[in-house]
Amino acid sequence: LDFKSKAWKLVPLTDCAKLIYKKEIYNLVPGNCRGLLAFNALLDQVVRHAKTKATSMPPPPFQTSPTSIGSINLTTLSQADNATWSKVIHCMTSNLSWLSQCSAELTAQFLGTVVKCVR
Repeated sequence: LDFKSKAWKLVPLTDCAKLIYKKEIYNLVPGNCRGLLAFNALLDQVVRHAKTKATSMPPPPFQTSPTSIGSINLTTLSQADNATWSKVIHCMTSNLSWLSQCSAELTAQFLGTVVKCVR
């Protein structure tokens, strides 16, 4: 997908991945609502980017914005609302699966173009 963010950095660590937005650090650990909100904001940017690249793909399963996914507004969720947070995770993983399919489609298109050029 060739996505590059100027504002976001992802620091994958085995025990606690971190998202850094400008100078703000978000820990991606269970129970950290701020971390999931930050991850959703980054996911929204990547999904919007992918939609411009993979125009032949159907839309992602769930619409996103920096503060919502599907019909769920993440800024109003209680940390104790486990059922809704589970739905949020479902929406995020569904959109991540869609991103994986977009990436595969774009790779196949690129490889098909390369093969045509070599022939």
